[in-house]
Amino acid sequence: MKQALLVFLGGGLGSVLRYLISKPLNLLSPNFFFGTFSVNILGCLLIGLILGLSARGNFLSYNSTLFLA
Repeated sequence: MKQALLVFLGGGLGSVLRYLISKPLNLLSPNFFFGTFSVNILGCLLIGLILGLSARGNFLSYNSTLFLA
């Protein structure tokens, strides 16, 4: 149950941050959703880094990985 709560909290925080970052960036170009594209690319990069560091061993705990990824 603790792991489900960590995923829930991390996902909620991530979606709010995604909205706050993409909203002003989408105003830069009326013909292309630049903010959405940028947030997706950044999210993929960060999740890759988090999971890569987690796979290496002692850098992140299992619970931290669930919350961040």
